[in-house]
Amino acid sequence: MKVSCGFCGRTYEASSGLENAFREWRSRRLRYGRLTCEKCGKNGPLDIRAARIHQPVAGPPPNQYRCPVSHCDGWVEHVKWRAKKIWRCGECGGEWATQADLFAHLEAVMKRYPYRKKVYRRVKDGWESVKLTEEPSNYEERVYKEPFEDEPHLPRTRAKPRA
Repeated sequence: MKVSCGFCGRTYEASSGLENAFREWRSRRLRYGRLTCEKCGKNGPLDIRAARIHQPVAGPPPNQYRCPVSHCDGWVEHVKWRAKKIWRCGECGGEWATQADLFAHLEAVMKRYPYRKKVYRRVKDGWESVKLTEEPSNYEERVYKEPFEDEPHLPRTRAKPRA
């Protein structure tokens, strides 16, 4: 499988590990993720279906949010998962049954880690993500310094393990 980069314009053969990751992402029906180009080292939004890393110009697609789970810099999107529509992070597997639950978690994490406010913008009916070019350059680095935590006090659902 070939991966192309919108930053450097190069196309390269995906490693076996990356091919396995693509299979996993596609099985979860995820459309977008993040990937670092193996050629130029730039990190950008990844169109999983097209295997293309895009330059962060316009920002994330509508209804996609930075994950509010501690120590996770992934993206949450509305997906069909096991016959239900839920909000799910492709990085950590965090799940929320409703957009209201997701927004409650966003607000809680912004209170706990105020720097995270810079990746969301308040809108009439809740929140939206800022353009990737507006995100602080050290956002991911700061998220990785957060502790790993189980956050049962925040509204979140978990899918049952497959039998």
